[in-house]
Parts: sequence; C-alpha cells; structure tokens
Amino acid sequence: MKKTKLLIAMIASMGVANIAHGQSVLVITPLDNNVEKLVTNIADIRKISFDNGLMAITSKDGNASSIAMNSVMSLKFTDDANFISALKDGKSAIAPYCNGEWMGVKGLNGETKAIVCDAAGRIVISLDRWNGSPVSIATLPKGVYILKVNDSSIKFTK
Repeated sequence: MKKTKLLIAMIASMGVANIAHGQSVLVITPLDNNVEKLVTNIADIRKISFDNGLMAITSKDGNASSIAMNSVMSLKFTDDANFISALKDGKSAIAPYCNGEWMGVKGLNGETKAIVCDAAGRIVISLDRWNGSPVSIATLPKGVYILKVNDSSIKFTK
C-alpha cells in the first residue's frame, strides 16, 4: 500500500510538472515488446486512479482501461508528434541500461540534463551535462526509480 501511494505521488508530480509545460499526450510503454504502447490524448482523460497494483485510465466518454504497474517500463507526457510516430514504429532514440551498480543510456547525442527520482518523487541524482556515460547508483537503496532524460521518462529498478 505504501509503495502504491509513493508511486501515485511520483506520477502525479511528473504529470503536473509536465502538463505545465504544455504536454498533451500520455504514452505508456509496456515491459513486454510484444504488447503495443498505449498512447492517449491527455484532453480525453477524465481520471487516472491506482488500486491494488493497477493503474486505471477513465476517458471522458466513460471507457476505462487498466494496466498492471509491474508491467510498465515507462510513462511519458509529451507533445511531440514525431515522438509518438517513432513509438508506433517501435523505434527508440535512447536505450537505458542498469546492472544494479551502474546506470547509463546508449544513443544519447550530446550532453543534456538528466535526473533520477525515487518512488516518492524526490530527486536522488541530478546530472547537468550528461552524455549517457555510466553513473554509479550503488548508494541508492533497492527500489523503483524514474530516469528523466530530455522528454523521456524511463522506469527502472535496483
């Protein structure tokens, strides 16, 4: 129950922060590559709720869909139409990796700002000019984290 509340707080804070920047689409990427990504216009969402390890999205027309949170790789709020097209094609510009002690990203062009948040939404690592090279996560406790690089948010566990 405590983990669910922390996850809700984290997602809510990500959503509020990103909506303030004008994002208009929610993209949910599953862990299973054989399952299609869920792309939803934020304006069409009436409610997002969490209960018993599920995320339920209710649209304005009353239709609801549920997703098991342990099957989600990433949640992304975006307004970039090209990003959505790339997701539908199964292409990804960056590929994260994590081995429990180190975390990094392959395919990142140039240097950019990146942050890692814990399940409560607290920033635990902040990188101002990061090129994707390995970063030590050895001191982080085991748990679920969100890596935010540019407009991508990627869930990972340690």
